[in-house]
Amino acid sequence: MRNLSILTFLILFISLQQQGLAQVNTDSVLKALQVMPSDTNKIKALRITAQQLERTDSNMAKGLYYSSIALSKKLNNDKEAAIGYLTYGVFKINYNQYDSSAYYANMGLQAAEKANSEIDMAKAYNLLGNSYWRKSNHEAAIIQYQKAVTIFEKLNEHKRKALTLSNMCAVYADISDPTNGIKYGDAALAAAKKSGDADAIGRSLFNLGACYNLQGNEAKSIENYKAGLSYVKQSGIESFIQQGYYNIALNYLDIAKKTGALHADTKLYADSNLVMANKFNNPLHSFYANSVAGRVAVFENKLNDAENYYNTAFMHLQKDSSDLGFRTYYTNMAALRYAQGNHKAAYEMQLKRDVYNDAIMNNEKTAAIARNEVKFETDKKDAALQLQKQKIKQQNMVNLALVLGLLATGLLAFFAFRNIKNKRKLDLLKIENLENEKQLAATEAVLKGETQERARLAKDLHDGLGGMLSGIKYSFNNMKENLIMTPENASAFSRSMEMLDNGINEMRRVAHNMMPESLMRYGLHKTLQDYIADINKNGITHIEYNGIGIENVTLDNNTSVTVYRIIQELINNTMKHAQAKNMIVQLMKSDKGLVINVEDDGVGFDAAMVTTATTGIGWKNIKHRVALLNGNLQVHSAPGNGTQVNIEINN
Repeated sequence: MRNLSILTFLILFISLQQQGLAQVNTDSVLKALQVMPSDTNKIKALRITAQQLERTDSNMAKGLYYSSIALSKKLNNDKEAAIGYLTYGVFKINYNQYDSSAYYANMGLQAAEKANSEIDMAKAYNLLGNSYWRKSNHEAAIIQYQKAVTIFEKLNEHKRKALTLSNMCAVYADISDPTNGIKYGDAALAAAKKSGDADAIGRSLFNLGACYNLQGNEAKSIENYKAGLSYVKQSGIESFIQQGYYNIALNYLDIAKKTGALHADTKLYADSNLVMANKFNNPLHSFYANSVAGRVAVFENKLNDAENYYNTAFMHLQKDSSDLGFRTYYTNMAALRYAQGNHKAAYEMQLKRDVYNDAIMNNEKTAAIARNEVKFETDKKDAALQLQKQKIKQQNMVNLALVLGLLATGLLAFFAFRNIKNKRKLDLLKIENLENEKQLAATEAVLKGETQERARLAKDLHDGLGGMLSGIKYSFNNMKENLIMTPENASAFSRSMEMLDNGINEMRRVAHNMMPESLMRYGLHKTLQDYIADINKNGITHIEYNGIGIENVTLDNNTSVTVYRIIQELINNTMKHAQAKNMIVQLMKSDKGLVINVEDDGVGFDAAMVTTATTGIGWKNIKHRVALLNGNLQVHSAPGNGTQVNIEINN
C-alpha cells in the first residue's frame, strides 16, 4: 500500500503539471522518489517522471533515466532495463542525437534478449531503424524495420506492425521509390485499420500521401493527407498535425507550379504549419515550416519575405543537418535567386543542391534495399520448408552415425591438442594479469605520492610563503605611517601594495588548486560547486553541475581527491579542446557506488582515440584514476556531435 500511494502521488503530480493546474517543486518529487523502496514500482516512477521532465528540465530527465536503468540492473530486471534503454533512446532521437539513440537501442536489444522479451526486441529494431533513417542510412533502416515487422506480425501487434510498415513506406518515399512506398503504405493502412488505432491510421495515410506526391498525383496525395489529418487530430499529437499542414501546403504548391495559379487554401495551410512549428523546440520541424512559407512568398512575388523565411530555415537546418534538408534548402534558394534575377547565384545554388541529391539518390543504395527485400521474402519461404527438411535429416541419421564414428578418433585428438593450447593461454593470461596488477600498484603509488606532494606544497605555500608575504605587507603598512612621502611616492607605494595583494591572492589560488582546503573541510559536493562556480565567472563555457544523492555522503579522502581530479581533468579537456558553449557535470550516488556523467556540445572527436597509444596525458590520467577506483569508463563522441563521458565507480 505504501508503494501504491507514493506512485499514485507521482502520477497525480505529473497529470496536474501537464494540465497547468499546479506548480509543484521538483525537489519534493525527488524526495518522494528517494524514500520509495528500491523495487519495480520505483523504476517505473523514475522513468515516468523523467518523461514528463524532458521538455522542462532535460538535464534532470537524463539523471532520472540513468537512475531507472541503474536500479533495473541492480535488481537484475532485464525487462525494465530494456524499457529504460529504449525510452532513453527515444529521448535522444527527439533531440536529434542519432548516434546516441542507436547506441541505447542496441543496449535495449541486448537487455530484451536476456529477458526473452520479443515485444521489446521488436521495439529495439524499430528504434534502430528510426536512428539509421534519420542519418540517411536507408539500407540499414529497412533491414531493422523488416526484423521488427516479423516479430510484430508473430505477436499480432497490429498497431506496431502498421507503424513500422508505415516507416518503411516513408523510407522508400525518401529515396524516390513510390512504387514500393505505396506497396508498404497499403499494407500499413490495412494493419492500422485492423488495429482500429487513429494514430496508426493517420500516419499510414500520411506516408501514402507522400508516395502519391512522388508519382505526381497531387490530388490523390492531398486526399490522403486530409483524411489522415482527421485521424491524427484525434490522437492530439501536435507534431503530426503540423506534418499534415506542411504536406498539404506542399502539394498545393506543386499544383500551382503546374497550373500557374495558387489555390486559395495554400497560404492557410502554410501559415497553420508555421504556427504549429513555433510551438516545438525541434529544428527540423521549424526548417520545413519556414521553407514552405518561403515558397509561398516567392510564388506571391514577396521576395524579401521569402529571403527572411529561408534565412530562418537555414539557421534551424544547421542544428539538424540532414542531406534531404540541405537538398530542399538549396533547391528553394535557386528558385528565389532566379526570381530575383541573379542567375549566377541561382546556378551556384543548383550545384550545391546536386551534391546532396547525388548522395540521396545513390543507385547502389536503392539496389541494396531491393536485395534485402528479396532476402526478407525468401526467409519467409524457407521457414515453410523447415518441416520437410527435418524429415530428410531423420532419414540421414544412419549415414551420419557412420561418419560420426570415423570422426570420433579425430575429435579426441583435437580436444587433447586444444586442452594443451588452452592451458598455455591460461598461463599467459595469469602472467599478463600479474603484470597488470604490478602496473596498477605502481600507478597507485605514483598518484598517491603526487597527492601527498601537492598537499605538502600547498601547505608550504599557504603557511610559509603566504605568512611571509602577509608579514611583509604588515611591515610596509607600519612604515607608511612613519614616513612622509610626496604624492608621487604615495601613489607608487599604493601600487606596490596592490601588486603585493595580487601576489598573495595568486599564491592562495595556486595552493587551493593543488589541494583544495574545502575538499577536506566541506566535502566533495561543496568543493565541486565552488570550483564550477569560479569557472562560470569567466563566461567562456557555461557549466551546469548537478549532485544527485551526494550531498550527505561521506567519502574517504583518497576517493574524494581522485574523483575531484577526474572531474577537474574532464573540465580542463573540454575547455582546452572542445570549443563548447555548454557543459553538464553530474555526480550521482548509486547503490553500487558513484556515477559521473559529463556532457558537452563541443566539436567532438573520434572516441576510438581514447583507447589508442596516442592518447593525450589528460585521458591517460583519467583512465588510471578510474582504474584505481575499480571503475568503468565509457566515452561517446564523434566529430561535430559533442562528447559524453560516463564513469561508474564501484564501492
